[in-house]
Amino acid sequence: LRMSTCEMICNTNRTRGKDSDANFNACMQAHIATAKADDAALVTRAGAELQVPHLLRATQGTTVRLIALLRNPTNRLYAAFWHYPHYRGKFGASVSGFLKYHREMAGHLSACVQAHGLDACALKFESLERRFERVFYHVDQHFKGVYVPYVRRWSQTFSPGWRTCLLFLRTEDYVANTRDTLARVLSFAGLSAPDEAWWKRTLAEPVRHNGAPRKWSSFPPLPTEARQEVDAFFRPYNEELAALLGDEAFLWAGPSEPPHHLGAVR
Repeated sequence: LRMSTCEMICNTNRTRGKDSDANFNACMQAHIATAKADDAALVTRAGAELQVPHLLRATQGTTVRLIALLRNPTNRLYAAFWHYPHYRGKFGASVSGFLKYHREMAGHLSACVQAHGLDACALKFESLERRFERVFYHVDQHFKGVYVPYVRRWSQTFSPGWRTCLLFLRTEDYVANTRDTLARVLSFAGLSAPDEAWWKRTLAEPVRHNGAPRKWSSFPPLPTEARQEVDAFFRPYNEELAALLGDEAFLWAGPSEPPHHLGAVR
């Protein structure tokens, strides 16, 4: 069973009246349990739980070179709040609205982790329980900044030599030292070092998004106390990530990004 199938079944059998929502929720919870059991049976039959990393390794082997650019999760979350209108529409277009959004979503994420563990929540949040399926946008932006479960899955899948296949970089390093970061990427990909003319031409190009010059978003600065609160939420996940990668830069313990780079969400 898929989640959409569960909703279709429960909506078809939905009754009118004061107990309508309660009956629908009970139906969904029952079908979620059935869907989880079906998933478990498929895993047993396949002998493994297949995710995108497994499929990519099966089709590309270990010659593939994959690069991920990770951003300070607090900055990423704050930019996402201002970039996507549905968050501001629900919680308010203000710093206080952002904090209300963060606290509510962080509470849901922590509740899921306590019940099911981080990796399960990162991959299956809305399908684990009906209460999580009902959460506004399924805590998507917070999970996108909790990098460690995804990095762990990719590194495990490409072990033992995952460092030859996967390169994890920080957005802040790319912004501050674009040439050095690109040189590292070219070396990782096995490409020849370009000449000075190429570097001069490339570094002079304006920042683009989908082929068009990037227009940086503008929104209020995040106050120190608010930043500290969000930093504290992400800190244990950053610590686990830094330990996994063997690089304390992924603690993001240094200065924040320049304001004009806060608008780039992805």
